[in-house]
Amino acid sequence: MIVLTDGFTPWPEAPSSSRLIAALIGADPPPPPAWVETVHVPRN
Repeated sequence: MIVLTDGFTPWPEAPSSSRLIAALIGADPPPPPAWVETVHVPRN
């Protein structure tokens, strides 16, 4: 699953059986849980 987010997403407490990738949008988004793969997307 791919989630486009500003980082203020209410993340699940634990990972599920599917892979989760968060595309964090903006200059300084809060980090997701360590088990979420992340990609940073700048505002420009």
